[in-house]
Amino acid sequence: MPTLVTRFDITGTSSEVPAARRAIVEKTRAWGVPLDDDTACTVGVVASELVTNAVVHTTGAVTISLYHQPGRLLIEVLDTSSDAPLAHEAGVEEEHGRGMGLVGALAARTGWQHVERGKRVWAEIAVPKPPPLLRAAVLRRYFAARSGPYVHRVMQPFLPSHRAETTYRPQPTGLGWPGHDSPPEVGPQAA
Repeated sequence: MPTLVTRFDITGTSSEVPAARRAIVEKTRAWGVPLDDDTACTVGVVASELVTNAVVHTTGAVTISLYHQPGRLLIEVLDTSSDAPLAHEAGVEEEHGRGMGLVGALAARTGWQHVERGKRVWAEIAVPKPPPLLRAAVLRRYFAARSGPYVHRVMQPFLPSHRAETTYRPQPTGLGWPGHDSPPEVGPQAA
C-alpha cells in the first residue's frame, strides 16, 4: 500500500505550535482524508501535544513528519533530546503534565525511540479512508512527477520560511511504515 509522506521543520519555538497543528490537519485533508470535526480535533490535539512536548523539553529545530495510508495517519516528531517522554498524572491545580496522557488516550498506538541525535516520538491515529477515486487522484499527482523509485516534490512551505517536502513512497511489502516494518511497540513510558 503506498504511503504519502510530508515532512517539515520548525525552529523549536512555542509560537510555531498552532501553525504546525493547522498545517498537519490541512495536509491530512489535502490527501483526501474526509476528517469530520471530531477526528480533525483529535489529529490537532495529538499533533499539538507532540510538538509542544518537543518544543518545551528540548532546544533547537524540530522535524515533523506525517505518514498516511488509508485509514491510518502517523505523526512523528524528531527532537534533539534523548530524554524519554513521560506520561505522569498532573494534579488538579497543575497547568502542565497532561500532554502525553492525552496522546495515549486519543491515539491508536504511540511510542518513542532514541535516534542518533535525540529521539523520535510518534502517534498513530485511525482516520477515515478517503474515497477510492479521490485517493487515486492524489496518487496520480505524485506519479506524474515520478523520477526513480521515489517521488520528491518540494511543496510550498506550511510555515513561513521553513522547509517542507512531500514524498510518495511505495511500500514494497506489508503495511509497514517507511523506515521500519511498523512503529515501535508502545513502551511503558509512552503508554
